[in-house]
Amino acid sequence: MNDERMRLLGEIRCIERQQVLGDAWRLLIDGELQDDVMHGLVQSIVLGELRKRLRAVEADLVALGVVVG
Repeated sequence: MNDERMRLLGEIRCIERQQVLGDAWRLLIDGELQDDVMHGLVQSIVLGELRKRLRAVEADLVALGVVVG
């Protein structure tokens, strides 16, 4: 596959993942996830995604010379 196609596929996967996480987050907030196991699983996934995004922001800030800590 060429680079442009790979880039587009990556973007599509990212969008799909964000949609799934968004749906899960709304269910979590609305209290519609009654099963404790599912609730814990969704909460873990959402928090993991938020941590990943925070690390990316921190890396960008460090690259700009901002002290993060």
